[in-house]
Amino acid sequence: MSTIIGFCIAFAVSLVVPHGWVDLLIALVFFALVAYVKLDSSKHYWQYTMFLTPAVVLTVGSSTNVLSTDVWRVICTVIGAVISMGIVAVLIWYNKLKPVKQSVAA
Repeated sequence: MSTIIGFCIAFAVSLVVPHGWVDLLIALVFFALVAYVKLDSSKHYWQYTMFLTPAVVLTVGSSTNVLSTDVWRVICTVIGAVISMGIVAVLIWYNKLKPVKQSVAA
């Protein structure tokens, strides 16, 4: 979910800000926020990825197209989530096939 929020942030920035060095400057601000959230132990992982997504998208997309970079990052995130859920489903199925070892009380 935080990647989607980061996607929206990067998309909004790309609509308002012209491409080029301004994208990189804003990405630098997001990287600073990433460092702050990562170093603060009270912050959660979703907050970290929420700032990391626009930082990466603005950095990579500044040389090409921020919107296409943004969309590809979300697509790759969804593909990764589907693959991991498939692996979890296979592991749950495999775990049900294993015979349960019963311990003998002495």
